[in-house]
Amino acid sequence: MNKDLYLWKLQWTTIKRHILVKGKSSPDNSKLREYWHKRQADSPKYLFKSRQIL
Repeated sequence: MNKDLYLWKLQWTTIKRHILVKGKSSPDNSKLREYWHKRQADSPKYLFKSRQIL
């Protein structure tokens, strides 16, 4: 039996809260283009396979 293997405990996983959208902001509103551009720039473009696995 391999003693190096163990189950991952949920308490080892950090919680990352999402950022709420301000008010009634919509990506379709042309006046808020700068807001949505900055918001999308802050989020990761690609989710690597290693980041998808819990």
